[in-house]
Amino acid sequence: MRKLNLKILFIFLILILLFAADAAMSAKKPKKSKKPVKVKQEQVNNNIKTDLSALSDKELLGLSLQAELARVNVKYDPQSLIEREAALRDIINRCAGTEEAENAYWSLADLYLDAFNEPNEEKACEILEKYLSSYADSRWAVQVKCRLLALYSGNADKAERALELKRELERGGEIPNLLKANLRAAK
Repeated sequence: MRKLNLKILFIFLILILLFAADAAMSAKKPKKSKKPVKVKQEQVNNNIKTDLSALSDKELLGLSLQAELARVNVKYDPQSLIEREAALRDIINRCAGTEEAENAYWSLADLYLDAFNEPNEEKACEILEKYLSSYADSRWAVQVKCRLLALYSGNADKAERALELKRELERGGEIPNLLKANLRAAK
């Protein structure tokens, strides 16, 4: 009889723990709002107009060209790649000084490295170097330098430039740990 009481007590304790755990989990779940927030389409349109009116002509052009780029065929056939390259270069040339142009530099380097059957590291490095000369103070300059450093490492012709990039990054304390490990492993 005593064993039966202990078993019942044990089961009762487990149930209490389960209910407590369930209550704790329920407390962490975000509560759903009771009333949906209604936003009039008119308000949305006004916000968009206000945001667009604050943009410069170059920025508006960049957004327009970027929208055209999104419509360019994403296939990796040669013609699509040529169209994509031309569209990215158009953004870079016509929208200098905009975020769209900065993004186009990076996308063009990606295109040269990843889209073609044979990666064209030389063109990718050339476009990234142009990025650095145009946007040296950009928030993305560190990533561009790291990418160039990775592309130049192991290239005897670019050893001096790689060392220069490494020093710049070290001076600013900007070399990510992963890149540090890769550089040590490459020595």
